[in-house]
Amino acid sequence: MGGVHKALIQLEGTSLLEHCLARLGGHDRVEKIVIVGHPQILSALSCIADTYSLDTRVIEGGSSRGESVLNGLRALDGCGDLVAVHDVARPFASRELLDRLADVADSHGAAIPGIPLRDTVKEVATDVDSGLEIVVDTPVRSALRAIQTPQVFQHPILRDAYERWADRLETFTDDASLIEALGMPVVLVPGEEGNGKVTLPGDLETESHARGAVSTRVGIGYDSHRLVAGRPLVLAGGTIPSPVGLQGHSDADVIYHAVMDAMLGAASLGDIGQHFPPGEPAWSGARSGDLLRRVADKVRCAGFEPANVDVTVVIERPRIGPHISQMLNNMAVDAGIAPCNLSIKASTDEGMGPIGRGEGAAAWAVCCLRRFPI
Repeated sequence: MGGVHKALIQLEGTSLLEHCLARLGGHDRVEKIVIVGHPQILSALSCIADTYSLDTRVIEGGSSRGESVLNGLRALDGCGDLVAVHDVARPFASRELLDRLADVADSHGAAIPGIPLRDTVKEVATDVDSGLEIVVDTPVRSALRAIQTPQVFQHPILRDAYERWADRLETFTDDASLIEALGMPVVLVPGEEGNGKVTLPGDLETESHARGAVSTRVGIGYDSHRLVAGRPLVLAGGTIPSPVGLQGHSDADVIYHAVMDAMLGAASLGDIGQHFPPGEPAWSGARSGDLLRRVADKVRCAGFEPANVDVTVVIERPRIGPHISQMLNNMAVDAGIAPCNLSIKASTDEGMGPIGRGEGAAAWAVCCLRRFPI
């Protein structure tokens, strides 16, 4: 990749590592992340990881992919029943794919994503006399799959396999191969066409074009709620110290509600009242961060990717400025958007009107979506 470490390469203004963390790091099932990298860039990787509110550790990799994965597995001792191994070179794997893989691995031990091949594959051998490559076999294409990551396993199974083959890890090209070598079954789960791999410099242009060249959509969202005693003040997924909080059927997070409406509007998917009716008991006291995750998934299922979100929140008190950094981290995790593509600005109404008198708070949000092929 022209001498640049792949994790730090920028795609659409964001590093590949940030794309991965924004997508999979915000998943409800992800308890801990170990980033395994080249020793020259560990500090840069740590700086990126520190911008997310995640349980993340950065460690040094080995001389091969297998050694690096083994280092990561050892760093995860005692964590979780399942473990996923993912390549930063696939920055657009979806949360839904991870869900499907985790469900299968939980019941069968090992699950990997794969897609059917479009091209005929030939097995070749080099002729000793001429040095030419000669076709020796044509495998049946319908029985072949191109394999992707993440690959998900029951933690003890993968750890045992890596320890078992620790002296010959360089001979395995993916994690499932070690499980196969033990004679254990590996279940294939349908992969995603959008889960492309960045291997060569030209792949950056291909991925950027595929995801961003079709169209751009913009949506606007607004929400307001009354401030009352006896309620927590929840803004952008976090509780802010305050004697009063916002009143509503859910947690009344005006920032997240405005963001959800902006995202849904840009994708022509209605508004949050249609998706989460205020009269339904299921949403009583709901955490808006959980609702935002649902909305982000709906938007992505409709074929869109959030490019950026800009929010202005208006509240007389308490002061919001000291909490904005944490708010951005929360939104990055809940919406699956890199923090560098998010903005929250705080303002007041200078004592004018109901908000200026401290009776309530409001938020406006603008969201830009890029449409990519499903």
